[in-house]
Amino acid sequence: MTKKRGRPRFKSKHRNRPSIPIEINTPFKTKEDGVYFRIKKGYEIKLIHYHKPLNRYQNPIPKGARIIQSTTGKWYLHVTYAVDAMEQKEDGLGIGIDRNVRQVADHQGQLYYLTNTDSIQKRIQYWQQKKARQKKGSRRFYKTQLTINRHHEKIKNIRKNDLIHIANQITTKSRSVVMEDLRTKGMTASARGTIDQPGKNVKSKSGLNRVILGTGWYQYGTAFIGKRCCS
Repeated sequence: MTKKRGRPRFKSKHRNRPSIPIEINTPFKTKEDGVYFRIKKGYEIKLIHYHKPLNRYQNPIPKGARIIQSTTGKWYLHVTYAVDAMEQKEDGLGIGIDRNVRQVADHQGQLYYLTNTDSIQKRIQYWQQKKARQKKGSRRFYKTQLTINRHHEKIKNIRKNDLIHIANQITTKSRSVVMEDLRTKGMTASARGTIDQPGKNVKSKSGLNRVILGTGWYQYGTAFIGKRCCS
């Protein structure tokens, strides 16, 4: 039995994120008044508030670039480089990491806490309740959704900043990091159950699942990989 196909779904300015691919050879140019990104001959974009070095690798080869609009309406520039693999010397120490709710602990007993974002979560809940009372598809509906996206992006940036700083503090102690293998999907499964066998403490379990997913256990691993350590 073949699966029944649904109706065609056309692109929407509210559902799809616009992006512009760019082919590049020498993307960046440094001038006296700042750094510029070359889109094509005769067209350049100045990078605002850009103080970091353009690339920390030696002899990077630019492969492509894309200008992407986020869910909050901001535009970001993504540039892809081909770089040489960097070999890291093993120090023979090693450090164990325990990922907990809103904190990280190493085997030496030191705790690293994440920023509390409960106040932002309350604002998200307020705007979600307001959106539920608005007409779906209206101008105010999408304006409220944009406000919700901005709050979510703020939480994402705070969490990303915390994880990068924690990874930086831990990798200064050792180049080898070992983390426990957590089964996040099983740990955050719903406790609702079925009609015949309803679950227990469903509300408490859903709150715990929300906190676990908000902690970003997967991002811990990516943050350490970004610091070029072994996990």
